[in-house]
Amino acid sequence: MEIFLLSAFGVGLGLVNAISGGGGIFALPLFLALGLSPVNALALNLVSDVGVIFGVMRNYYGNKNADWKFALSMMPIMIIGAFVGAKIVINLSAGIIKNIILGGVILGIIFILKPLKNNPENQEKSTHKISKSKNIFGYSLLFFVGLWDGSIAIAGTTFALIIMAHMFNKGFLNGRI
Repeated sequence: MEIFLLSAFGVGLGLVNAISGGGGIFALPLFLALGLSPVNALALNLVSDVGVIFGVMRNYYGNKNADWKFALSMMPIMIIGAFVGAKIVINLSAGIIKNIILGGVILGIIFILKPLKNNPENQEKSTHKISKSKNIFGYSLLFFVGLWDGSIAIAGTTFALIIMAHMFNKGFLNGRI
């Protein structure tokens, strides 16, 4: 029965994650409640994201609104940030990690309750040139989102969407990819 409930919960989290990128907010507290250590809970949450990513990418692959050049340009920065974040978190004590997770859950819930809206103005502005300083600042912020996502993995997609909308003038769909 426990396996069935966990499987059903996993499917539900996958749906939430594919739609909004917010599955970690629910998964991490569940994993901790089930008795997993904080590092194992974080690792399991990140591993589950891999499956979601492949499923979502398959669906977005054929979308004509996707800015794949931009997506590929930000990937290395976020991957490096995630690598550094993971290296940092595995050296922290369980108590510190639990407090960071609690803070991340609260922060993630705040951003999920106030979602980024699909602003048609952002899509129109996306053809305008972005200044070099804004571009550098935006990519720096994406590095920190990668750092956050590699260490805690709560609301990273939401944070990235906000940065993409405000720093790179991407609409919701363009940013979601």
